[in-house]
Amino acid sequence: MGNKLVRKTGRFFLFFLLTLLVLTAAAMFLLPRLYKNEIEAELKTRISEMTGGNYQVKMKDFNINLFTNTLSATEFELTADTAVFNQTGNALGVDLRAEKVSFSGINYWKLLFNNTFQLNKIKITNGFARFNWNPERKDQKNLIEKKGGLEHVILKKIILKNVDIEFYNEKKQTTIYSGNANLDFSRLKIDRQGLPTVRSLHAQFNESKFYFGDQYFSLDTTYFEYDHSSLNIRMVDLNFSDETQHMLKIFPGSQVKYAFKAKELSMIFKDLSQIESLAKSEVKQLSIYQLKVERPELILYRDTLKPKDSLKVQRKVFPFYVNKMNVNDGKFIVIDKVSNMTRVISDGIDLDIRELEPSPAKYIIPFRASVFEIQSDSILYYHKNEMQVTRLLNLSISTDDSLLKCQRLIVEITKPEEEFFRIKEYQCDLPYVDITNFTLNGIDGDLLLERKYLYAEEAHATRFYLKTTRNKNYPYKPGKKVPMPQDQILGIESPFYLKKVAVTGGKIDYYEIPANGNPPGNLWIDNIKIMAENMTNDSALLKLNDTMAITLEGFIYSQGLIQVFANMPLTDPAKRHYVYGKIGLFDPSNLNRITVNCAQMKIQKGTIRSGEFEFFADKNEANGELNLIFDKLKMKVLTKQGDRLKGDNIKSLIANLFITRNNPERGKDPILGAILWKRDESRWITNYWWKSLFSGINNIVMSRRAELKALERSFGELKKQRPVFKQPVQQEPVDQ
Repeated sequence: MGNKLVRKTGRFFLFFLLTLLVLTAAAMFLLPRLYKNEIEAELKTRISEMTGGNYQVKMKDFNINLFTNTLSATEFELTADTAVFNQTGNALGVDLRAEKVSFSGINYWKLLFNNTFQLNKIKITNGFARFNWNPERKDQKNLIEKKGGLEHVILKKIILKNVDIEFYNEKKQTTIYSGNANLDFSRLKIDRQGLPTVRSLHAQFNESKFYFGDQYFSLDTTYFEYDHSSLNIRMVDLNFSDETQHMLKIFPGSQVKYAFKAKELSMIFKDLSQIESLAKSEVKQLSIYQLKVERPELILYRDTLKPKDSLKVQRKVFPFYVNKMNVNDGKFIVIDKVSNMTRVISDGIDLDIRELEPSPAKYIIPFRASVFEIQSDSILYYHKNEMQVTRLLNLSISTDDSLLKCQRLIVEITKPEEEFFRIKEYQCDLPYVDITNFTLNGIDGDLLLERKYLYAEEAHATRFYLKTTRNKNYPYKPGKKVPMPQDQILGIESPFYLKKVAVTGGKIDYYEIPANGNPPGNLWIDNIKIMAENMTNDSALLKLNDTMAITLEGFIYSQGLIQVFANMPLTDPAKRHYVYGKIGLFDPSNLNRITVNCAQMKIQKGTIRSGEFEFFADKNEANGELNLIFDKLKMKVLTKQGDRLKGDNIKSLIANLFITRNNPERGKDPILGAILWKRDESRWITNYWWKSLFSGINNIVMSRRAELKALERSFGELKKQRPVFKQPVQQEPVDQ
């Protein structure tokens, strides 16, 4: 009996619950339809109460489903009464229009017992949002105080799809931003104090335009990703100009014309409290955790043909700090503003920077970094003469290692050889330089940033090739003066100090195109080793030691060893310096590669055993002595076609008789050649030293010159005494 009663009671309660459920469902289905207008009016009233009467709501196709706890409407409008808005002093107002708005997941329990308004999801599709902003009104608590007695507002998810957004500055009565947005907020919360917080945010802004008066700059696509107090901003296809820079005031006062493009720029912010301070103009420095730029291209327009840019750049810069900065596959270009000619192109730039911040006021360079690494696939520098280019391949700089590396450096002309000399019009050297594996060790990064001071412990290159060509068919340029090396070093604008310079595996090729129509002659020195110490223009260091020491070793025509040591005081007004050298075993007939075509002289045989020389020189002349040991030297003078001179040319007849064939001659001391040479101011130091050395060689080889001149005078007297023979008189034929 008892079990039957339990079963009947159970069936009754089950039937009751099912009936209650059906009635509830019917009520939830019918009531929204019966009281649709009332619910809609109440919703509008509640919104008006929560916003202090500032906003009015309009909508169509209003639907509420208590079954699914959702609410939706089409052609939704939420607009502000601007007059009331201004009176209440709100800093930010919103006008919202949407094709469709839907709400779901209203938490009635929190609304009843905790004064908390919570929605699980808000979705706005195909709409327009206008934000009215006045920077003079910073207190936004009134937006929350008028929310109808609610303690908290929690919106778990907000979705905006294809919504056009516009920010309007009420004070200046102008639009400051417009664009199209797709937004996805997660857990937006507004507490009693009125401070909004959000757990995560994913946003995409398209066709953004930032307005500055009548001007604006645009961004193609910008992404915002916020999660756990970290904000990542990613901009795609940037295109900034110099006008953009001035509008944004990134570098206030700067007047350098430029253009900047990038495939992508991303920034990560870890400390978001500074964003609020920045909006209130209270932040002193904007801190960026990571800045990354993909495939940027920066073009600077400068007066590179002038010694200094005519437009000065002020020192003031935007105060920001970057913890990590990366640039991948960048490009840097400098264009002359006057001629529109490209001066510098740098491709394939990769940057890795740590702790980038504005430098101290005394620094010349506006920013400094604790770690700076740069890699460039190639750098092209077009010289101001528009006929030469310098190429640097695979250049890398690391302040962490205090190291600069360049796989290859090339200096070459951009014109054909014939055109180069024709444009120059005067005699000059056509250069070609090729340096491999060039490094700078021990770089002082702080000095470089603070004073543009290049300080390095050692400069080194594993291979060096210099080729110069001189065309003798052109005249010397009147009044041309080439400065001495001391003047060139001291004349470098930026201060520098190279403690040691070392070059191995070098070669110098000299080609001379003679004016007599012969093919070019060639002189080369290879297997060169160069060592230089104390190379600087720092006046403080020069007071302690102003002497630059240079040691050079090489082989003439890959055979004859030559060693040169030079001491050059850099601050001596007379440019005095000392040169000492040695010459090894050498076959002088190798010199026919240049003497036959360029000097009409052929060395038939001979051997140079050894040599030693020294001379003192200044900016005007060189004086010294040469001891050259040789034997069996024999030479002959040639015609332009390379044949031996014949006939009554006395020099060709007796030149070979009065050239010293052996030094020393048997039973005699060696003949010492006096080095005496006046500097040609139109030629560089290498020509000065070589001609000084050659003057000593000439004074030994032609040591019988006085005898030769005496014989010439004697032969001239004999010619005067030659008898005069009368021509026989021709008789006229007699007519028969």
